Amino acid sequence: MSLKHGFYRYALAAALFALTACSWVDSYSSSAHQQLLMLEQLHLQFITDAAVTPVDRPLLRQEDSQIRQLFSQALNNSDTLRQDNLLVLKQNYQRLYAQVSSQDTALTPFAASVLTKQTENLYQQAINSEQQRSGK
Repeated sequence: MSLKHGFYRYALAAALFALTACSWVDSYSSSAHQQLLMLEQLHLQFITDAAVTPVDRPLLRQEDSQIRQLFSQALNNSDTLRQDNLLVLKQNYQRLYAQVSSQDTALTPFAASVLTKQTENLYQQAINSEQQRSGK
């Protein structure tokens, strides 16, 4: 009898966990998709502007402020999976900003090209993740 009760308790716990896990991940969101596209565009523009000689520090600070604000908005309106994706993108951006702000020269064309490709690949993965959600 106790084995039967144990099985039912396990089955009930598994069902509750499955239902709860489903609620952690929202369905496709066109606004989240648009935020990713906007973040990618701003991030790539930042790389382009960081490669211009002489470096326009006020422009880069203005772009940084805009990018950080959009990341903050996106993170506040996201489920756990979106937050994980956004945090990877944000950390990538923060490393770039730290590198650019600590050097006196512009990014070299080669460095800008490599950073652009890496950034495009990261955003494409996040965008694909969003598009694979149900409800699209």
